[in-house]
Amino acid sequence: MKKIFMVFIFLAILLTGCQNQDVANMTWGNKHSISIEDVSGVDLQMGDGTVITLPQEEMVRYLNAISSGIFDKGQLDIRPADYAAELTLKNGEKRELSMWISDGSNLLTDHEDTGHYILDEKAKATMMEILNEKEER
Repeated sequence: MKKIFMVFIFLAILLTGCQNQDVANMTWGNKHSISIEDVSGVDLQMGDGTVITLPQEEMVRYLNAISSGIFDKGQLDIRPADYAAELTLKNGEKRELSMWISDGSNLLTDHEDTGHYILDEKAKATMMEILNEKEER
């Protein structure tokens, strides 16, 4: 009986530890399992409301940048987003994203998540480069 009790305690501890998955290293790319090959198009809504469809090369750069965003489960309570994006997947599904990346911000939200993603400086620079090129046109 004592052995069964010890096995039960061990299993309870083991299962409790498995439930506590670390989200500190969870990125947008691995959380949603969306690869570049799954996306057929990216439409960006600029600050002035115009919508621009990214060409293939810029779409790949954009997707690589957002895929590295680190998940943070906290809720945002900030100003409206600087930019919005709609990803069209090859299966017909659409994903909506909001971005705060100007004036020192580096945040991204996926409308299907309850948290947000923090972009590193390289990803932010890539996104700013793409957006600035589009705004100049």
